[in-house]
Amino acid sequence: RVEANLELRLAGGLWVFGGGSLTELEDRTGAEGDPRVTDFRRLDREEEIRRAGLAYVFPGEVRIAVGLEETETDLAAGARPLSSEGTSPILEIRAPGSRMDLQLDLARRDLEPVPGSRFAGFDETAGHLRIGWRPGWRFRFRLHARSEPVLSLEESYSHFTEKRVGLTISAPFFEERLRITLYGEEGENEYRAIAPGVAARTDDALAWGADLTLAVAGPFSFTTGFENLELDSNLPGFDRKVNSFTASVGLQ
Repeated sequence: RVEANLELRLAGGLWVFGGGSLTELEDRTGAEGDPRVTDFRRLDREEEIRRAGLAYVFPGEVRIAVGLEETETDLAAGARPLSSEGTSPILEIRAPGSRMDLQLDLARRDLEPVPGSRFAGFDETAGHLRIGWRPGWRFRFRLHARSEPVLSLEESYSHFTEKRVGLTISAPFFEERLRITLYGEEGENEYRAIAPGVAARTDDALAWGADLTLAVAGPFSFTTGFENLELDSNLPGFDRKVNSFTASVGLQ
């Protein structure tokens, strides 16, 4: 993933901004042909995003921005034919604070298939909302909500809208060298069929998990985590439970 952003002050608290990102997603598990492993190569793709707009920064560092965002998703050769493109008006709000903070990112996404694609189209408001609260003692709380389109591996469906609401609780220990995070969320995945006559599908989702982050040396940190995800579908045969373990090394 490569990303670049630029902001330029015009006058007072008024800024102009622009930027973009290029993300390449490629399955490198090397498990092709193994029926026990999901073939994520069917969703190998490049995603390009370009954005520009105006922002105003108020006293207290409250920032409100509006603009336009162009999105292009190009599925690789041999992947599912779900390439799309579109232009979306965007709204961003940042309201930092010593005890409470708010982050809001909204986009009125209008994504259409490119020639030859079977993408079913997406015309909804998508985005993220995060509200943080630090009561003045060790624990920190964060409410979050999101709604985003996600490409589907199921041949009868183009994509689904992932909708979630949840709560995160974190606490630092040993002078911030160790951080433990617990979280839970619920929501649903609303699937969009590729063709008429495909059964409507909605999967209810319930997830919980924990992360542990340890400052190792200097700017390096090590994070490991566990998540349990349960999906309850309205269609028979699609109920499932997924347990995942993660580990990563960070540099700050």
